[in-house]
Amino acid sequence: MRDAMCALAQTPAARHPRSLESGRRFLRRKVANVHAARVQRNQMVHGRWGIEAHRHKVVNVIGLPSGTQQSIDYTLAELTAFNEELRALERELARLRENWPL
Repeated sequence: MRDAMCALAQTPAARHPRSLESGRRFLRRKVANVHAARVQRNQMVHGRWGIEAHRHKVVNVIGLPSGTQQSIDYTLAELTAFNEELRALERELARLRENWPL
């Protein structure tokens, strides 16, 4: 993040304080969005999965069986939406890399 901010500060837009502050706000929003997706992705990848067929839910259990556990229920539509969100973030990152190479 710091490297991105330093690179942004070197651009012609940095000569205009409003543009620089706008860029910082933009990057902060992007970082917050990616962080939230990363947390959810890590829960999904490192959790255990099950199915509650009678409720039409997919269940992700986070935590060790011998300790505190958290159970999160997902519908297939919710899992599909999260997958689409991750793909959109991937496209956005590719666009940012193309437009703001470091």
